[in-house]
Order: sequence, then C-alpha cells, then structure tokens
Amino acid sequence: MHELILHHYPTSPFAEMTRLMLGFKQLSWRSVMIPAVMPKPDLTALTGGYRKTPVLQVGADIYCDTALIARRLEAEKATPALFPEGQEFNVASFAHWASALVFQHAVSLVFQPESIAARFGSLPPEFLKTFIADRTALFSGGNASRVPLEQAKHQWPVLMSRLQQQLEREQGDFLFGEPSLADFAMAHPLWFLRGTPVT
Repeated sequence: MHELILHHYPTSPFAEMTRLMLGFKQLSWRSVMIPAVMPKPDLTALTGGYRKTPVLQVGADIYCDTALIARRLEAEKATPALFPEGQEFNVASFAHWASALVFQHAVSLVFQPESIAARFGSLPPEFLKTFIADRTALFSGGNASRVPLEQAKHQWPVLMSRLQQQLEREQGDFLFGEPSLADFAMAHPLWFLRGTPVT
C-alpha cells in the first residue's frame, strides 16, 4: 500500500464523500488542509492549475475527481468493494446521477438566502463576499448551470421519492443491497443539506 494524502477542507461535500470512502475501506491517510477559496497556491502548483476539492495524492500521482478517487481507492484495497461485483454499472451510474443532478439541486437549496444567513451568519461579511465571488468565478465560462431555487424546491421531493423507491427494493439500508459508491455519492448532498436548520 501507498501513503494516501487527502488535500481538502472540512466543509467540502465532495471531500466528505472521499473521507467516507476512506473510512469504509479502513485506509490510513494523511490530511492536508487547503483554503476553501482561491488563492490556493500550494494546491494549484501540485495539480497543474486544478482548484477544486478534494485532491488525492498517492506518491507523485494526483487524482482530481471523486469518481477517479473512488477507482484509485478500489485499486488500493479491493475489499470492501465500492463497486460490488455484478453491480458495477448500476453503482457508477447512480453515483454519477447523485453527484451531478442531486448535488446541483442541493446546492440551490443550500445557497438560498435564508440558508446562507444561517450558514455564514457568524462569519465576517468579508468572508461571505469573498466566498460568493470565488464560487461565481469557479463556474463562469464553464458548462455547469445552477438549478433555479424554485425548480430545486419543486423537484427535490421527486428526487427523494426515487431514492426511497430504490431503497425499498433492497433489503437492508443500502441502495444496491450492500454498501457501494452509490451510497457515498448520495450521502454527500444530504450531508451538505444538513449544514443548516433551513435545509
């Protein structure tokens, strides 16, 4: 096994997903705390300009996406499996849906004005201004679009009913019968929503 170094910050939802995967696999890892907002000179020097969180470092190899990190952790330690045999496609597809579509809805709900006030109310106003400017710059010019708040509020019950339906199809507490990447990908948007009493 190699030394695993996770570059992250505590409130990052995708870092939480990675921390959950590391714990599930019972892997030892070291932590490097990075800033939540730019500039991130040490991280961007390490990654060649990539600024998102988290980043997994294994020796001289750098993994910059949670889907890729999951596959690297699977290669590091095969059991327990993030991609159970016979469910690889279902798990990967569900994880993509949760990390993209469900997470984008969660972002809209988390960043509604009442939730922002609860989440950042005790922090200096300068930090909130810097944070919002940083996240605006992160998505400007890209292909990511924000789900309008009213749409997110309307669609959230539908997304959760689909989740409930999948859970009811399996015995136990996991989406595909046994723990998998799908569960961790669904857990992080829900964890993000639990960050304020509003959501």
